[in-house]
Amino acid sequence: MDQIPGAIRVQIPTISHGTRKAWVKFRDPQSSNAWYVTEFDGKDLCYGLIISDVESVWGYFSLIEIALFRNQFGLPIVLDIYWKPQELEEKEEWS
Repeated sequence: MDQIPGAIRVQIPTISHGTRKAWVKFRDPQSSNAWYVTEFDGKDLCYGLIISDVESVWGYFSLIEIALFRNQFGLPIVLDIYWKPQELEEKEEWS
């Protein structure tokens, strides 16, 4: 999947490094749902902070699932092109 730009892709630590730096943000354009990538297996599996309308959790998610997902209006999840990699503690409000 080419959802993560190559220049950033090579910088993201592999899974199990325990980093809190969010390298990439994916978001639902119609809600406050967001996926922050802190670790990546280099293929499909990501680890990071997942924020929904209901809760915020740390966990695994798939780039393929993000690419295939459509919200209630039929819109896809998008890469936040304005997101700059940063430590999670730097931001009080994540969505």
